Amino acid sequence: MLDGQGNYIRDITSESYGCHDLGGLGIGKDGKVYTQIQDRQRMGIASVDPEKGALDEIYMDIVPDGTIMLDIIAPGSDTDFVFWGYDGIFTYNLGEDKAVTILPAYEAPCNWEGAMYCALPDGRIVFAECSEYRHEGNEISSIPEKITFYYKSALSKD
Repeated sequence: MLDGQGNYIRDITSESYGCHDLGGLGIGKDGKVYTQIQDRQRMGIASVDPEKGALDEIYMDIVPDGTIMLDIIAPGSDTDFVFWGYDGIFTYNLGEDKAVTILPAYEAPCNWEGAMYCALPDGRIVFAECSEYRHEGNEISSIPEKITFYYKSALSKD
């Protein structure tokens, strides 16, 4: 954990669960910090207790079997959470058995794995794909005019 100035405070540890070191962290609609967790076969989320340096409330086995990883956890517009993962976009309300798949990755309007993504405050996920790149010596850079942005509401498949 880091403080508001970026200083190291402490590690969040668990003997039972692992988490993705570089992603799967966000704030839920309840204002608590959550992280993606997993054991050998199941995936879920847990709130983080910064005082104890430990996981607090744990919600396991909430995404469909075979889901690889959750990378963005954010408050949804009408749900407690919206998740972005390699398998699609999901919504979840605390206490429910399962997350709902809003957009499977195979239905995405662009190359899912190469897209850049972020959550917006209104519960939408925005992702961007560049369709053309420029080669300048050994450098490869995207052409800004060739970047397309896509928004996905956390409420419907529209």
